[in-house]
Amino acid sequence: MNYEMTDDELRMVESVREQFELVSGLLSLKDGDLAVITTRNLYVFIDARIRELDGLVEAMYDRRAAQFDRQVMSWDDWMHALRIARGDALRSPSGIEARISGNLAAAAQTCPDAQRTLDEWMRVLVSEAEEQPA
Repeated sequence: MNYEMTDDELRMVESVREQFELVSGLLSLKDGDLAVITTRNLYVFIDARIRELDGLVEAMYDRRAAQFDRQVMSWDDWMHALRIARGDALRSPSGIEARISGNLAAAAQTCPDAQRTLDEWMRVLVSEAEEQPA
């Protein structure tokens, strides 16, 4: 299975990893004086990182579940979207624009990064409508 992660979530995971590397480095100092670090401080730090990771995992599971609940764009849908984008809507089935719009809107609900694709698709539809003779 694949679990999608937004760019913000990836940055958060990388940040947590780097923070753990810092703690690991501090704790590995041989005979180091860690009097400035209390067990309470360490607990609060690690607990906060665990909560961040829990939130990330929950968001990924929610997105995955939502992906199964929605209609996924098929390769045919993408082919028709590309045809429409280049101005060749005549060879696409009736109602395909609405189906593609619905699929992309559902994707944008489960993956915030997909909003840009939906926005671009809507611009394609607007320009297509403007180009059709009145």
